[in-house]
Formats: sequence, structure tokens, C-alpha cells
Amino acid sequence: TLACKRFRTPHRLLLSGTPIQNDLRELWSLFDFVFPGRLGTLPTFEAEFADPIKRGGYSNASPMQVQLAYRCALVLRDLINPYLLRRQKKDVKEVSRMPGKTEQVLFCRLSGRQRTMYESYLRSDDVRNALRGSNQTFKAITVLRKICNHPDLVTGATRQAYEAFLQNGYVNGHDDSSSSTDEDDFDE
Repeated sequence: TLACKRFRTPHRLLLSGTPIQNDLRELWSLFDFVFPGRLGTLPTFEAEFADPIKRGGYSNASPMQVQLAYRCALVLRDLINPYLLRRQKKDVKEVSRMPGKTEQVLFCRLSGRQRTMYESYLRSDDVRNALRGSNQTFKAITVLRKICNHPDLVTGATRQAYEAFLQNGYVNGHDDSSSSTDEDDFDE
């Protein structure tokens, strides 16, 4: 995101194939790319919009918190609506003339490195805790998915991080931005 924001352009346009989710930080990030500063800085946005809206959505929110959340949501909507063009499938006539969606499921074997990491992670405390019902289930699934997509998403491209992962089931201080695209970084 920061690299994209450095592009000097007279106009910026953002196309999204998915509806804006209930993640207000993501909304701020997308909007700050298109219209820098419109929603303020992230800390200001969170204090003035995201936090009150989130608190008002909790089941134990007081009537005052619910009312504040509603007002914040209205102000936020009014701030972004002039710059937002939203189309739904029912609004676009061409959708009805498009062919149906075709999906193909392809099964790919894990590389030796992926299999070793996958099995090692399955034996980790993270997975044990997730199976016992901890609230870290999504984290465990995400790590397994990353291993399947490319092991460097979990360990980076260093042999040291890879070996630490095999030993511990995690890598301390791993930075996801240091990923490699070379599948054969290590001998399998």
C-alpha cells in the first residue's frame, strides 16, 4: 500500500470485485489510496469512526453506544458516498447474458519442503490448542494455507527460519514481506 501511494498520478481509481467488508481499517486503507487524507490519519479514523462503530455493534452495547455508532456510520457514509460508485449484479443487465460460472478443482501434490513444514506444524502447540477449542483456530488454518500456497509465506527464504519453523512450529519475528518465489530454495 505504501509503495502504491508513492505513485504520482493526477487521478486514482480503485476497482474492487468484492463488496467492501465490515473491516473499517481496510476501508480506510483503500480510501486513503484513492483520496489521501479524506478520512484523516488511521489513528484519528479509528478513534472517531472505527472504534465507536465497533463498540456499538456488540451485543452488550449500551443504547448510547448504539446511537453513537449509528451516527458515526451516517457521517462516514456521507464522507465517502460522493466518491463511491457501487453496482450490484441485479443493477447490471449484461450479467444475465453472461455464461454461468465454471469451476475446476485441481489437486496439486505438496513439495517435499511443504509436506515437511505441514506435518511439523500439525504437531505444533498452535494446532494442539486449536483442536482443544482455543480461539486460535483461524490462525492455524491460515498458517496451513500459507504453507500450501508457498512455504516462504511462512518462513521467508532463509534456511535458518525454515529450520526454526521445523523445530518450533513457528518463526519468531518473521516478516511476511521477505518472501521468495523460487520453489527450490532448499534441497528437498
